[in-house]
Amino acid sequence: MSISLIGEITPTPSAELKTVPADRVSYVLIGEDADGQRLDNFLFRIAKGVPKGHVYRVIRAGEVRVSKKRAKAETKLMLGDVVRIPPMRVAQKPAGTPPAAPLAQGNVRAEHCGIPRRPLRGRRCDMVSVLSPFGGFLQLLVDIGGTDGE
Repeated sequence: MSISLIGEITPTPSAELKTVPADRVSYVLIGEDADGQRLDNFLFRIAKGVPKGHVYRVIRAGEVRVSKKRAKAETKLMLGDVVRIPPMRVAQKPAGTPPAAPLAQGNVRAEHCGIPRRPLRGRRCDMVSVLSPFGGFLQLLVDIGGTDGE
């Protein structure tokens, strides 16, 4: 089944569409795989990584259309509908974000961070200050075992 909308634009069948192109408008022909599905859930499925708020915003703004008409998020898609999807970009993580791998591996010691060891509450603990990925500092107490009397 081939439906031609405007000149040479031919919609892609929904079963073949894996992701939404970030550089152009795309038209999707709803097949049996998306028949009866809500519009917002259909967009979440094919636009992985796009924030939900952005998906709802483009629906409310009328940029997403079902069979050339504005549609609400709760619109049920039917077999043969053509959905116009605007370009949507997935946010990329900055390349310079430091990983928190030493904490995840559990082998952080104060000496590794350049912080002298101090005994706390009668136990031998290390106090470690770590820069979190969100830009703040975390202070952690790492128990190294034993007591001060050892």
